[in-house]
Amino acid sequence: MRDEFPTLLSLKQISVLTSWLPSAKVRSMRNPRTMQAPRGGGLPSPVVAKWGEAVNAGFQIVPDMLLKHQRHLDLGATDMVVLLNLAMHWWFPERHPYPRSTTIARRMGVSARTVQRALDRLTELGLIERVRDASNRDSDYPSTAIRLTGLVRKLEALALKDAAYRPRYGVSTGHPAGQGID
Repeated sequence: MRDEFPTLLSLKQISVLTSWLPSAKVRSMRNPRTMQAPRGGGLPSPVVAKWGEAVNAGFQIVPDMLLKHQRHLDLGATDMVVLLNLAMHWWFPERHPYPRSTTIARRMGVSARTVQRALDRLTELGLIERVRDASNRDSDYPSTAIRLTGLVRKLEALALKDAAYRPRYGVSTGHPAGQGID
């Protein structure tokens, strides 16, 4: 059975929230003579101002709650880096990531077994769930997709209790912590 996700934001809300992202503005800021985007996107973006050219190779958005509450979530350094690698592969809410543990291990400079132990631990903590996924069109073999639903639910619950919590830009997910995301 395929998981369904609620529509969290309207297209207008998404365009407002992403208007500062490089991909959203580069098209409108091309040099009309050469039709090339300015170096570094030429954007008045705080992201580009902070990170420079590195942003053009890709970036991810991670909730502050993950960093602020890593001890409360019982996450060690290896757990955190593995989670960040998983998040890097999670581009769309309905498509769960399926990176290989060897790929993550190579990036981290550790053994694949170290990553597998971290994945086992994250599963025991209820932060991730591994699901066999035969829909991977890149391979003849089923891969293991990783759902971060448990992590999302726990972070939402922590966010609602956090003193810094406020719905950003007047947009809320429209569902209580952990409801409707899996």
